[in-house]
Amino acid sequence: MGPLRLSTNALQRLVSLIIAATFAGIIVTGCQQDPIAQAIKDVQSGTDEQRIAAATVLAQSRSVAVSSKVQDQIEPTLKTVLGDANPQVRRIAAKGLIDSQNPNLIAPAVETLAKDVAHETESVRLDAVNLLSTVATDGSTQALVAALSSSDPKVRGSAAKSLAGRTVSLTPEEKTRFYLASGAPHQIAELGDSVIPILVNLLDGDALLRTGAALAIGSFNNAAATAVAVQRVTNDLENSDAAVRVGAANALGALGDANAVPALQNLAENDPDAMVKASARVAAYVLRGDSVSLVQTLEDPNPQAQITAIRGARDLKDKSAVVAPLIKLLQITENNATVAELVITIGTCGAKAKAPLLSAIGSEPEWGIRLRLARALEHPSILASMNDNDEVTLYRLNTDEVNDTVKKQLTRLLNVLDPPS
Repeated sequence: MGPLRLSTNALQRLVSLIIAATFAGIIVTGCQQDPIAQAIKDVQSGTDEQRIAAATVLAQSRSVAVSSKVQDQIEPTLKTVLGDANPQVRRIAAKGLIDSQNPNLIAPAVETLAKDVAHETESVRLDAVNLLSTVATDGSTQALVAALSSSDPKVRGSAAKSLAGRTVSLTPEEKTRFYLASGAPHQIAELGDSVIPILVNLLDGDALLRTGAALAIGSFNNAAATAVAVQRVTNDLENSDAAVRVGAANALGALGDANAVPALQNLAENDPDAMVKASARVAAYVLRGDSVSLVQTLEDPNPQAQITAIRGARDLKDKSAVVAPLIKLLQITENNATVAELVITIGTCGAKAKAPLLSAIGSEPEWGIRLRLARALEHPSILASMNDNDEVTLYRLNTDEVNDTVKKQLTRLLNVLDPPS
């Protein structure tokens, strides 16, 4: 039997009962013992249930009036409790020490949480990384960076989300893992060819890592790495998990090996899962350069099918035929997830998307849609393709813009093109 774990409501009831029972004892016996003193005793020798409740009382003790003698014992006791066998007791103690805002107490709490990021129980790992994300110290940042290498995809994702809001220096491998955990393998190309060996090594990780690494390898023109990636993800087409098969199909589309078409067609025709079929079908379109069929999929009323096609369009060698349909969909969709994917994909169209985006911004009556279009325009490959005439057009659009939010976005683009002195 594992350590006792209580829900928040159950925990609150236990804390209330402990305090009530303690004060009841005071009334009946005339003792001068207070609930904090009792909690200090229980947290070190009670049952799991008692230690959890006692640790909660101590962690929340700042709102309780107690003697200075007892108060001086609370934080040292919580520090000792960081070594408790029950991870929930450890987490509660860590939270109490973090709330103290005392760097000398926060440091050991962070160390305990960093260890629990590798705990065998998923809920303990996630509790630890989520609590670390609330602490703005070098120690917590280092622990979150280390969590990018966790075997748990949820832990990696939570760590990446927290690190996105921090200023931190990462090694090439850490940056690679950060982008993969953030669900942004397309950004790894900006790190250069030196990360290719790192990506090849990550193909041996879990299915999510393998898919992300393969998608990133597809951004490089490296035949040896592509061959290894194709072999690894092709094996995943037979995985019992539909999500893994979807990822494998998407990765094969990105890797550009036409030899994978027969396997993808078989999956598209025979897989029992609708999303696997759609992903395999789109990947086959990409490998055959069938932009006509891909555009038809963009018109599917199912947002998930659209997103599959939008992601597939990133991997087309010639995106000329999909630029206009992608921009049109960006102007009419009401699905926020679809908008986010479209902004990324239109950006990867580079110079081909420049003139259509500028034209669409100038003719679009809805400011919210103009903002979407302007955000797509911000992609580095599009901005890098702009000449003086394009900059003049952008300046005119900015001058004529009546919405402050859109104007701010257009101003930012102009500042990138022509940084203020």
